[in-house]
Amino acid sequence: MLIIENDAYPIRTDFRVGVAYSTALLAGNLTVGQFYDIWFPAQRPANFSAAREAVNAFYRCGREPDATGRTTPDYSFDTDAAAIIAAFQREYGIDLTTENMHWWRFSALLHGLLSHSFAQRVQYRVCNPDEIKNKEVREQYRRLKGVYALDAHGKTRRQPTTLEEYNELLLRRARGEE
Repeated sequence: MLIIENDAYPIRTDFRVGVAYSTALLAGNLTVGQFYDIWFPAQRPANFSAAREAVNAFYRCGREPDATGRTTPDYSFDTDAAAIIAAFQREYGIDLTTENMHWWRFSALLHGLLSHSFAQRVQYRVCNPDEIKNKEVREQYRRLKGVYALDAHGKTRRQPTTLEEYNELLLRRARGEE
């Protein structure tokens, strides 16, 4: 269920729906009708903009939009379908050709295939790069330690991406807020 303008709308949550949506977005030919057909099995919200915003938040699994400014995708469900199916079978013992799975679970598992494992992330956080003799490896560990660093509350330390964000970070640190 999605809440759109204070009304609840049932949506399709199976991973295949997210894949279909992603594929249509990348193809650049998603119509309003197709959008509603993909996500809404019954009643359609009248406000398309509000529906799109709510669906996109669901599609991102509640995370903020990617602000990297990248224009090319990291993978394609069309091009990489066989590799994704094989990786899920190999790593998780899940047959995507028969499995019914919530989009958020699928996204988390897919992300797990693409990123460092939990154990690796913790290793980067607790390592002391100064103890690594090889300069290239030491610099790589320093970079990854920063990427996976947590604040005192266990939240990801988001690195500033603009001069304005960097200046704001410096001000917060100067005030002792961070």
